[in-house]
Amino acid sequence: IQPKNTVPSVQQTLIDLLDPILGNSLGHKSEKPIDIRVCGRTDAGVSAIAQVCRVRTRRSSDEVTAIDIERRINDTSQSVEVVSGRNLCCTSVERVSDKFHPTFCAKNRAYAYLIDSTALNELMSFIPSAQSITIGDLVFTMNKMAKQAEGLELDYVGLSYGKVKTTTTLCTLSRAQVSLVKLNDDIQCRSGLNEAVCFEFVGDRFLRRMIRIMVSTLLSLAIQCVMKGYEKSHYEYDDLFLSLVRSCDRKRSSRPAPSNGLIFVGATFVD
Repeated sequence: IQPKNTVPSVQQTLIDLLDPILGNSLGHKSEKPIDIRVCGRTDAGVSAIAQVCRVRTRRSSDEVTAIDIERRINDTSQSVEVVSGRNLCCTSVERVSDKFHPTFCAKNRAYAYLIDSTALNELMSFIPSAQSITIGDLVFTMNKMAKQAEGLELDYVGLSYGKVKTTTTLCTLSRAQVSLVKLNDDIQCRSGLNEAVCFEFVGDRFLRRMIRIMVSTLLSLAIQCVMKGYEKSHYEYDDLFLSLVRSCDRKRSSRPAPSNGLIFVGATFVD
């Protein structure tokens, strides 16, 4: 999402596309490009399948209409070097209040994290005592632990990274789910992958690297639990993740999972 990364950036692409029609120098790129704010900033390498952006301009609606902006983004002839225009699709453009900010006005954000099940099986094969563990066992265990945090306002500082820059570290996950998903034909053709472990998180706030740390921590806890032989009918492990979160101890959490598995799905806004 972020501009000026070494990987393709949605935000930088939008700046390149829209600055000539919305910037200070109409028809040309401005010395100071337009400023675009988004509802979900992410680390370099993270994907997004939807995004809400806000751009401020001095251009009136008579000079540049909403249709002009939408066509500018969707016109494949306006593709730029950073990201091909074919990779972007603008679904709507509307005028908003000056007070609207896509980050601070978002009520909830949704993320998904995908792990190739084949790669996970290969990882397990390198752990002598874990070779008999199935993906189904891990998914079942991770989902049981993640569900314990749903609907609770918890302090997730122990599953964050770096200096806290938010006013609060309290977060509420309205959805925390882990499942095994079949990938569609298009993804299978492009990636050669058939299925993946999918982590789904919807929450009112996410701290820096919080989701990636949650994924690796859940996976680590699940491997430990299954290796210890806990049966599916037993629930001794249910609150392991919840207990770790409540400890607010970063030393108990795992290192962040790689960024390239994380996907920003979208956001909902207050009325």
